[in-house]
Amino acid sequence: MQCPATLFNGMINPWLKYPVRGVIWYQGCSNAGSADYYPLLKLMIDDWSAQWKDPKMSFLMVQLAGFELQTPSNRLPEDYWRCVPPKNTVEFALTREIQAEMLKFPNIGLAVAMDVGDQSDIHPRDKKTLGFRLAKEAGRVVYGSKELSQGPTFETMKVAGGIVRVFFKNVGKGLSTKDGKKPGAFAIAGDDKEFVWADAVIAPSTGSGQDGNTVIVSSPQVKTPQHVRYAYVSFRGDVNLCNKDGFPAIPFRSDKPDYNCFKKKD
Repeated sequence: MQCPATLFNGMINPWLKYPVRGVIWYQGCSNAGSADYYPLLKLMIDDWSAQWKDPKMSFLMVQLAGFELQTPSNRLPEDYWRCVPPKNTVEFALTREIQAEMLKFPNIGLAVAMDVGDQSDIHPRDKKTLGFRLAKEAGRVVYGSKELSQGPTFETMKVAGGIVRVFFKNVGKGLSTKDGKKPGAFAIAGDDKEFVWADAVIAPSTGSGQDGNTVIVSSPQVKTPQHVRYAYVSFRGDVNLCNKDGFPAIPFRSDKPDYNCFKKKD
């Protein structure tokens, strides 16, 4: 039997008497994959802000970590993720996308966890890295720090000659990978939206102001690419794109829906 508001009444309401600068949201994922997660998350953020009577209350989220199947005592083969094709419907990926959409609103922070997940355990052990990323986001969102605290964020893409050039914000000192290898976890598709894993390289710096801050993606299987995705999966072991400041890229898809339809109009 479900009892609406039980968790709020028992665990949040008693704290409303105390002033806070913000909250950290590290949620479970029983509703992962639901498009309703967008309005529900936004309503919860707004409601907590109203309950604390602080319209500028900060809200920091930990994005869902990379994860495939809960089987910690009988772990999946370490290279299992290599056998998983890109899919159009990915529950965890959709929820991560919605969490990242919240960054369009003020006083919101996000710690990416895609690169520190565990494909066989929904509870990854590396909390130190997430704590560091949350602290950096708190510095920016809560305390006005000007230091970069986020990783590369998809901005736009351009197609020419069978390749996709992906442009990012928050590149900081430039794009890089955390393991020194080529960027992994990129997929592209044509008009048919049949995605395939693709080859990706960070464009060499030529002083043009664009190269060095872009990723070039291609596949011989897709002659005329129209869509690109990065880490839009449950789990990948090659999620490695970051900026030279050390912050991981936010997973994305260029073909995401228009979430503006959920936003409250003035």
